[in-house]
Amino acid sequence: MLEIRRRRRRAVAVLVVCGGLGLVSCGNDDSGAADPRPLTVEEATRLAEVQFDNYDAGGARFEVATTFTATNDTLYMSGTVDWKTHQGRADVRATGAEEEITEVWWSDNVVLERRPSLDPVLAGLGYESVRYLARPPATSTRQIDRAIAIVMALASEERQNPVLLQQEEGSAFIREDVLRESNVEVLRYGQRNQYWLNLGDATLMRFDGNSANGSAPIVVDLLERGPQQIPAPESAAVLPIDAIPELQESLS
Repeated sequence: MLEIRRRRRRAVAVLVVCGGLGLVSCGNDDSGAADPRPLTVEEATRLAEVQFDNYDAGGARFEVATTFTATNDTLYMSGTVDWKTHQGRADVRATGAEEEITEVWWSDNVVLERRPSLDPVLAGLGYESVRYLARPPATSTRQIDRAIAIVMALASEERQNPVLLQQEEGSAFIREDVLRESNVEVLRYGQRNQYWLNLGDATLMRFDGNSANGSAPIVVDLLERGPQQIPAPESAAVLPIDAIPELQESLS
């Protein structure tokens, strides 16, 4: 459901759309809500436009909140994404495996991590000017990379086929709700992926999901869409993590 420079973006989309995520409800608890029902043609058409609409907007400010129930690790990210250049940056607060990271910057092929706790170590090795460690993305093993992949997968250069969305098993209208003082409709694609669309202009305000086994609920809020300026850190401030094999091993 997505292309990141074709092949890579399509692979990420498979993760998001075809079972890499499950769904959790993050709106108001309405015990009197009707059961989910199949999507109408109009609802499927709106859902089919969501990712292309995001790509057309250029980028967005976003917030991500996720928990990993097996370890009780948490991750919160607040930042900006440019879907057209495939770049983003975010401030990070985390507990557990990612807790030393305070900032992250990424593009298609690299993730830059800011870890202030390593500044004395890097200075002692002669890298006084280094502030970011660069490494390849690792969505299968790194919690923060999984969150980045989900944010990137919310935009696509191609419109989707509403008929196929409508026919996918599990696709449904879930309910109407209120999110950040806006009326929304909550639509599900397949068994897991849930999208909160503004009833006024059909823009995506929230995506919520989970891992297939229900152990990693995640919520992505899009707060303000539009072109974003995301300058990369200066090259002198970036060090490839494999330049220090011992450090690379300890952080992998």
